[in-house]
Amino acid sequence: MAGGTQTTFSKKIDAATAQRLRDLMEKGGFEFRTVPYARFSGKGEGVTCTVYESGKCVVQGRGTGQFVDRHLAEYAEPEEAKLAATLEFTETVLGSDEAGKGDYFGPLVVAAAAFGPEHLPLLEELGFKDSKQMGARRIREVAARLREAIPHEIVRVNPPRYNQLYAKFRNLNKLLAWCHGKALHELHQRTDAKIMVVDQFCSERVLLREFPPDLKSLRLELRPRAESVPAVAAASVLASDAFTRGIEKLSREVDLTLPKGAGAPVMAAAKRLVAVKGKSILADVAKLHFNLTDRL
Repeated sequence: MAGGTQTTFSKKIDAATAQRLRDLMEKGGFEFRTVPYARFSGKGEGVTCTVYESGKCVVQGRGTGQFVDRHLAEYAEPEEAKLAATLEFTETVLGSDEAGKGDYFGPLVVAAAAFGPEHLPLLEELGFKDSKQMGARRIREVAARLREAIPHEIVRVNPPRYNQLYAKFRNLNKLLAWCHGKALHELHQRTDAKIMVVDQFCSERVLLREFPPDLKSLRLELRPRAESVPAVAAASVLASDAFTRGIEKLSREVDLTLPKGAGAPVMAAAKRLVAVKGKSILADVAKLHFNLTDRL
């Protein structure tokens, strides 16, 4: 391994090595901080080194290669460099994604998540990715862990409020941009992130027009299929889970299973619902601007 070229190291170490590492960091004047689920975490020598309760040691920063060569040489393996590709950014990143925009029934949900180097062990443990590539049960399990482990914000716009907002914006992308801005703004208040990545659904001009002023000082990256960025992947899972729980709650309230999507099963359910409760019920459970409404 070429010292200094590696930017991320992650490997489980034994208790004796962890104690030796802590002693070295204390003697070296590292600045220690509290990190959830960590035995200790310190910053110095151009790196941030965190040892978790599980024994996982994560070293991140420009000086990672030299630090590992000097203090963890017995654990250094060439394949460890592959983990650097997991984390494109070397600092905390905010990511956002949405769920429910193409579903007639249920809320519109936008989730924002903060993901930093200290969360790499969680990514390794859960292996989360774009929610569209995960089953419903797995999404629910991973979302529960993410809600416990990482800073996040969920904006859930239920149908009554959604229909009011759509009447105001008259454009789904503008409404989505407002929701993304709200989620990212609330999360930004609790983090020191300077980068945000949004799964692209509109132009940067439309997005920034609806963003709160404080977000405009952050570096913004709009990307198609942005779930390759862990912060966006986490937001995708959180949003999908929140949408599912939202549509399930509405189903219980109207005593009828409300399907996802906007196809034939949705039309059939909408007709049954209207037959029993009248067309006015749709404002409480559905996004009224869909063409489907006019066909009922």
